[in-house]
Amino acid sequence: MLIAIILWFSNCSRTNSARDQILKALELNSTEFEILDDFEKVDLLRFRLSSLINRGYTPESHWSIAEKYPDWHQKEIAELLAILKSEPIHLSCGKVSYLLGEIYLDFGWEATTFNFGIDGTPFTHEVTLVECCEQDKVLMEDAYFNATLQDSLGRALDFFDFIRELKISYIPRMPNHFEYDSIVVSLFIDASVSSTYQLNCHPGFVLDQQPNIEDVIVYDYLVYQPLALYDSCYGIMTELNRELDSSLIYEQLFLNRISEMVGQPEWQQRYDQLVKP
Repeated sequence: MLIAIILWFSNCSRTNSARDQILKALELNSTEFEILDDFEKVDLLRFRLSSLINRGYTPESHWSIAEKYPDWHQKEIAELLAILKSEPIHLSCGKVSYLLGEIYLDFGWEATTFNFGIDGTPFTHEVTLVECCEQDKVLMEDAYFNATLQDSLGRALDFFDFIRELKISYIPRMPNHFEYDSIVVSLFIDASVSSTYQLNCHPGFVLDQQPNIEDVIVYDYLVYQPLALYDSCYGIMTELNRELDSSLIYEQLFLNRISEMVGQPEWQQRYDQLVKP
């Protein structure tokens, strides 16, 4: 019994230490953080991660985290956050959603990632699902687009209620389900391909900066979900609808799950039963 108690305290100490290191890396005051309710905590962690990650474009992966750190999956979350703060590392939406999910797990919430869209095309996206808050809601938190789900009254919307509504109301125009924050972050672009970007046609580039890293140009980039989805030049949904000659909206992509919800088979079953009863 004494050994079990010692191990329990040891595990608690390690868990608290990991949380403290994450809060420090995200520049959050632990005392102020702890007085928040769970939803506020979940939302704030997403926002801070979204402000930190680099969404750069390097076609040969010279600056991707997997290229520079092949063992990145084995690193502690706080160590990965420190790398992101000190180096121009590029993370895709999939790696961002994984990282946010691991942060949530370290804080004691159930979490997984949800990968969706049109398989085999560039028109896919990945977000994080986390269970917390009132009535054990499963929330969608998207650190890449810096967005979450809300209902018509501005309250946190359960992911499965969102999917249920989509399935019933599969129409071109639906009420806005997303609550999103706009932030300006550093965007790292490989200098060799910078000429392919028509800056006057990309409203996300809000200010040019001089290169301060060899072979990389750094831009101030506006993270704002409507621009990322629908701007006339590079919006994901704009490009998708041009290619397909269609009028799909972003929400409709959520009805196409691409990969497994790792670690959450019950959530995956709930999703599949809603989409394909």
